[in-house]
Amino acid sequence: MDYQILFNLSAAVAFTLAGWIIRSVYDAVEKLKIDMIQLEREIHQKYVQKEDWKDDVREIKDMLSAIFKRLEQKQDKQ
Repeated sequence: MDYQILFNLSAAVAFTLAGWIIRSVYDAVEKLKIDMIQLEREIHQKYVQKEDWKDDVREIKDMLSAIFKRLEQKQDKQ
């Protein structure tokens, strides 16, 4: 067997294997992109933003403070 034929066969196998690996990685990256887009859509529907959460907690704390002040005033009157 001629060395040129052996080299050509091994190069063909190596390039085929490299092409298959590159294609697999490319497909995986494309699938991840699609999954990320879907996740970004779901996040806005399922989870509360940090600023909204802080505003709601602040409102609850203010209500509790008002309730405690009223209770303290009632306790003083007794």
